[in-house]
Amino acid sequence: MRAVKGISMLVGIIVALLLGAESYLRFVLKEVPAPFKNNFAESFAKLMEFDPTIGNRYRINIDQAIESPTGDFTILYKTNEINLRDRAMGTHLRQELKFLVFGDEFAEGWGSDIDRAFAVQAHNQVNEKTALNPPIRTVIAAQSGFGAAQNYLVGKKLFETIQPKAAIFFYTSLMPHADSQFLRDAVVENGVASGLKSNVAQTPRLPHLEDHVAVPANFLSRLALVSVLAYRAAEMLAMRAANADLKIGDPVTDRLAGMRGTAAGLEAAHAASLRHVGELAALAQAKQIPFLLVHLPLPPQISAQDWAGGRRLFEVEEGLQPSNDVAVVESFCTQHKIRCISLHNPMHEAGEHSSLFFANELALSLEGSNWVGSWLAEEILRWMLELGYRH
Repeated sequence: MRAVKGISMLVGIIVALLLGAESYLRFVLKEVPAPFKNNFAESFAKLMEFDPTIGNRYRINIDQAIESPTGDFTILYKTNEINLRDRAMGTHLRQELKFLVFGDEFAEGWGSDIDRAFAVQAHNQVNEKTALNPPIRTVIAAQSGFGAAQNYLVGKKLFETIQPKAAIFFYTSLMPHADSQFLRDAVVENGVASGLKSNVAQTPRLPHLEDHVAVPANFLSRLALVSVLAYRAAEMLAMRAANADLKIGDPVTDRLAGMRGTAAGLEAAHAASLRHVGELAALAQAKQIPFLLVHLPLPPQISAQDWAGGRRLFEVEEGLQPSNDVAVVESFCTQHKIRCISLHNPMHEAGEHSSLFFANELALSLEGSNWVGSWLAEEILRWMLELGYRH
């Protein structure tokens, strides 16, 4: 009898704890039960096609609504006639002062409709403040999931076809991992990629898949429809499975390897990426195209609170993360005499007043896009004076 009472009491305590945890998640953290969304790859695949040089590119003239699996945003993806996620280029006779913008998902504008991408905002603000004729035009050559090697290969082509007046490379510490994935399938000579190997499977590698866990359909995931606690448990188990091979600081397995690790480890992690940045800068110099490198921070480097879901997924330690990658990039820029600006400190200060990143996605929030867009507009205006464009 006592044993039965003991078991009943234990069960009661467990139930009370579960109910308390569920109530805390619902009423304090304001979380609600939701289905897991595992159809992201299917939606994004409609945008992509295989490219024998860079691996994957956007299909031309596509309009596709994309909802992030985390629910952070729903955006309309629009691509143009030259496979870029950008506005239509129009006739090639159109005279514009073209500024090529290189980078990854941040520079492309993942998380924003195209008119809110920071490169487009900068374009609009510069033209509103100047009387230049012809006006400037930012051309977004950046693409989600790209490393520096793919940007270099895209730049080789666009320097010829677009003939830009300047090039701006938004470098992030996601690139060491992206480059490790691309370069293992690439033809590399003297450390520089020239395209993919001929035996590589002709299927595009979709971006953003590593930023979301696919939760298997089982009892726990079905229970998540009515229980936040079950949702968290199913998510945690899926994250553990996804990170089974994760080695912190290893560019092959760690999406954030460019941000975390020892000083020597960071230098090694960035080596291949910065090698390709240097090649692109040298190519620009040979063509007399002014080149600027802008180093963007990752969310944990500017805020101790933002990007909570991403921190859980990638096992990021609590608190503000150090920006030891800044020294690596600045040393490279000094060595190669490349104009270089780090936005880590300015964005940290701006992040004290508003959230510059989404809670889960590796993407700038609307406030973040606005901030970078305004900063970029002012930088372009200063740069144009140096380049001799009067406004």
